[in-house]
Amino acid sequence: MQAEALSEIRDAFAAGNTVVIVRAPTGSGKSLLARAIAGGARTATDAEPADAINAYYTTPQVSQLDDVAADPLLGDLNIIRGKSNYTCILNGETGTPVNRAPCAREQGYDCSVRHRCPYFSDRAIASNRRIAAMTLAYFMQTAGSDVFGRRDVVVIDEAHGLPEWAEMYATVTLQSNTVPIWDEITVPDLTAESDPLDRTIRFAETLTDACERALQPLISRETLTPAETARRDRLQELRSELRWFVTDARDPQSPTTWVVDQTETETEY
Repeated sequence: MQAEALSEIRDAFAAGNTVVIVRAPTGSGKSLLARAIAGGARTATDAEPADAINAYYTTPQVSQLDDVAADPLLGDLNIIRGKSNYTCILNGETGTPVNRAPCAREQGYDCSVRHRCPYFSDRAIASNRRIAAMTLAYFMQTAGSDVFGRRDVVVIDEAHGLPEWAEMYATVTLQSNTVPIWDEITVPDLTAESDPLDRTIRFAETLTDACERALQPLISRETLTPAETARRDRLQELRSELRWFVTDARDPQSPTTWVVDQTETETEY
């Protein structure tokens, strides 16, 4: 069955398709199929300087990545997870997640053990191997970055819920637990406007400016507490989300249809 599936996948790509969807029942060895497809990515020896090489293996399910890590047949899928999944190895910081470690809290921090840091070690290995494996959340943040570069093949395993995941990643939710400065802003009644989307865009621009102002005292300080680090990171993430939304929503060529939904406690678009 796997040989037949691989033959059909090969024919689909040979026919000029750039996206191929494979449906197969549980127990049919889909992960091995994914490995075989990823292994067919262009290599550096076969590529021109501007060509993308190597592959990403990604899945929206964290448990699937755990299964990959435990499968000896998938040993050449080099796994990297988000910083919060690793703990610092510095003395006095061994219980601190890497995303809250001194390297995240202090500007210009020169870590003496960075070469042994579990996160940066895994990232270095994954970024320099043919197949980098990660969750879809991590992929969305890092794919095409300077660290991982452009890759020739992307394989999404367990992708049956991908439309819902895509909608979730594209949704921006504004409420007290996602906006650190929620109590400092005034949220207008967006849906009461004749053009709710335009009003939402203008509100997003105002909120972006507010995030920028709130960030200034944090990014200008050399050392932050873990709580301040978390606040800084969330403000930067929110600012990025808002800028992306404004750019996309104002783009007349964008294929995205934006919908605004507002309740008494949150705004979502």
